[in-house]
Amino acid sequence: MQAVQKELGSDPRVQIVSVCTYADRDAVAKFVEENKVAWMQVLLDFEASDVLRDDWGYKYSNGPWLIGPDGTIRAIGLTGEGILWTVKSELREPAAPQNRSGK
Repeated sequence: MQAVQKELGSDPRVQIVSVCTYADRDAVAKFVEENKVAWMQVLLDFEASDVLRDDWGYKYSNGPWLIGPDGTIRAIGLTGEGILWTVKSELREPAAPQNRSGK
């Protein structure tokens, strides 16, 4: 994720968010500081984590999820260079046409 942030963090189409479920706030803050994490951290309690599981089919998978602008999950469980490669590939795909009529 650090490589994605470094290379693509200024691209307005890219938003990195870490979602920590059942996490200890102090432990997350320490990790963020020690690893110089520069993106948003969201800590979910048990109830919110259940919503994530029920609405997104979340199965307690560690690792990044790539979610498209339409809200669909594009990839789960990417590691290493695969993360940056997949994000770049998604950015190269043409955007779906927008309905400008507001309907």
